[in-house]
Amino acid sequence: MLANTLDDQVGISLLAPATTIAQAALTGGYVGANSASVCGAVTSVGQSSFPTPVNGQTIYPSSGACLDASASRDAGVNYGATVFKPASAALLNPFTSMASSDLALDFAQTRPGLVNVTANRDFLSGSTPIFKAGDKGVMVKVGPVHGLLMNGVNQQFTTFDPVNNVSKVNPFLSIGAVVE
Repeated sequence: MLANTLDDQVGISLLAPATTIAQAALTGGYVGANSASVCGAVTSVGQSSFPTPVNGQTIYPSSGACLDASASRDAGVNYGATVFKPASAALLNPFTSMASSDLALDFAQTRPGLVNVTANRDFLSGSTPIFKAGDKGVMVKVGPVHGLLMNGVNQQFTTFDPVNNVSKVNPFLSIGAVVE
């Protein structure tokens, strides 16, 4: 049976208020660190056969672990920089200033304080995709710090079917502080 756990594999987090983030609040350049240096790609260990009640619904959870030595050794990936432009952001290699991935930002915020993010381009460490074009995430901001979580929500299934119920379990967390 799988316990209820959340492990970003890094031990970094950011708490932010549940208040709407104005598009103008995410501008400029940020530097920071991310989870790729600990685990680049999580391998799914499968779906549990034990039903678990969550919010009045029965689910069959799945989990994963970093089993394939995919931690990034690329300093240009591990020590990231982010530059924001209206409705978009780019993850940069801070050593070359070249874009490593591009992100579309949706400021509609159906949940105040969570800016929806979609990757427009794969984010790679060598040939290992940390996240892929089309992957989804959220961004938060508090003061001069932002946080990005890609693929942080594991799809839940209400039936046990380990062959077809395959969830993408590959969270990527990045924290950055504004550079002035």
